[in-house]
Amino acid sequence: MRKKFFNPEFNRYDYYTEVWLPEEVTVKDEKNLFVVNHYWKDKDGELWGDFDNLMENVYRSFAAYRKRKFFQFLSK
Repeated sequence: MRKKFFNPEFNRYDYYTEVWLPEEVTVKDEKNLFVVNHYWKDKDGELWGDFDNLMENVYRSFAAYRKRKFFQFLSK
């Protein structure tokens, strides 16, 4: 998917291509957590976090950490 975003670092709108990238991350004392992170690739190939949801990949990493630690997810 391609989407147009405003990039505040460049102060302009441009088109970005959606990328899902499997990665190993470390959260606190837990290493080698497998997470599929979400990025947007610019025309030069640079990956950016989601401009509309900047913490998305952080939440994915933390969810993997909680799963590894067998913490219960709280629901309302």
